[in-house]
Amino acid sequence: MTEDQFKDELQSAGSVATKKSAHFNQAKSRLLEAATEYLLSVGLANWSYRGCSRALGVSSNTLNYYFKSKDFLLAEILESMRRRDLPLLDTFKEVETDQFMELALAFWDVMSDVKQFPLGMAQFELYTLAMRDPDKYSTVMESEQLWIDGIKSILEKANYPEDELASASRLVIWTYRGLYLSLLASDHTQASNDRARSAFKELIRLLVAQFPKTKRA
Repeated sequence: MTEDQFKDELQSAGSVATKKSAHFNQAKSRLLEAATEYLLSVGLANWSYRGCSRALGVSSNTLNYYFKSKDFLLAEILESMRRRDLPLLDTFKEVETDQFMELALAFWDVMSDVKQFPLGMAQFELYTLAMRDPDKYSTVMESEQLWIDGIKSILEKANYPEDELASASRLVIWTYRGLYLSLLASDHTQASNDRARSAFKELIRLLVAQFPKTKRA
């Protein structure tokens, strides 16, 4: 075999490997999306590896091939759920301070739509798992910190007192979380939503009232 022939064979083998890798990643991505939707539909308490494979119309061996194990699949599902927050986080980081109230209430209105409740419920189920095994479910708190940092970026632009940035940002996220948990555990009526939304609006109003009149350059 000549050197040129050897190079051609290597290039051909590399092309085949690339195509196989692309096909693998595409199939895995489709399975992960379907597995995430399945978890949101049944909740963590009712989720199982076998039930997931049946819902997806594949065998457990197929899931093992793409995800290695139940724990690895669940970890990828959690990461998939976390990535759903990223577009909203980017919006928070870019918003002007005079739009903070409007954006915060718009966010509440999106999340208080009953269509979003499965995601919200799954997130709170993850919190209960993190309470028992914080190391295994560390992504829960990592995701929370991303939101805290997003709020912090708005307060920084508003020239909020630097020594209060962290605590004020946590106050917004933790209060939102408590109100949202109460909403999810309620009768899901408009009256329940209005009460929770009004409390959240009051928190943001009090925060915005402390914004200095002069913004940072």
